[in-house]
Amino acid sequence: MMFKVSDAQNLSKEFGLERRKFYESDKAIVAQIVLEPGTHLKKHGSEEFALIYIISGSIEVETNTETYEAQEGTLLEFQPKEQHGFTNKGDTTAKVLVVRIKEPK
Repeated sequence: MMFKVSDAQNLSKEFGLERRKFYESDKAIVAQIVLEPGTHLKKHGSEEFALIYIISGSIEVETNTETYEAQEGTLLEFQPKEQHGFTNKGDTTAKVLVVRIKEPK
């Protein structure tokens, strides 16, 4: 099967922020987040283990314990329920791929 980001609905109602979940199964969820300059995705956690890959641009990442910059080509790992949020403080659009791995039932 083939899945396209462009076929998925934007789940965000905030200007300059797109969240498109374009794949979901009993094993994983895959989504793309697009943050325009100055846009913020508030801190949150998920029930699943999450991998975040910066496709383009850069973002500031905030966790409960630290804040750091993540550039294009960086892979981030978050444990289940670990709080994290993103801000695009740059002057170009940032695109982020999110892969959440579900625990077997």
